[in-house]
Amino acid sequence: MDHVVEVQKEITAPRKLRPSRARLIGATIICVPLLTLCVYSWIARPEFIWGPRARSVPVVRRDANLRFAMFLLGQRVKSYRKTEGAYPASIAAVGSQLPGVTYALVSDSIFELRAIERGKRIVYRSDEPTSRFLDGAAKIVAGQEK
Repeated sequence: MDHVVEVQKEITAPRKLRPSRARLIGATIICVPLLTLCVYSWIARPEFIWGPRARSVPVVRRDANLRFAMFLLGQRVKSYRKTEGAYPASIAAVGSQLPGVTYALVSDSIFELRAIERGKRIVYRSDEPTSRFLDGAAKIVAGQEK
């Protein structure tokens, strides 16, 4: 019985564990490539991680986008007049505003939206035909023309 007690003590006795370097080596093997990938990603900004880069929009497309946005804003102003009975005093009353576009009342029945794109004045008047103002902008925005 004494022998069994001694063996049991040897089995259950606390032992000092030697520090294992396996965890440190494993962490290094995993972390160094991940850190390298992160640095590469941050510096090179590859498309497979960050997505496609924004490309510059051609001048014709930018002009068409602005004209079409001004047309849509003009339609909102006209809709406001139908519901309220008069044009708004400011564009903020419509609920949306385009940066760089100003609004002015010419008379009780006419308003203008003005913008400057690359030094060129663009003016939308509510009394002029929209086909002349848009000048094919809807097709350019839709991608049917370039």
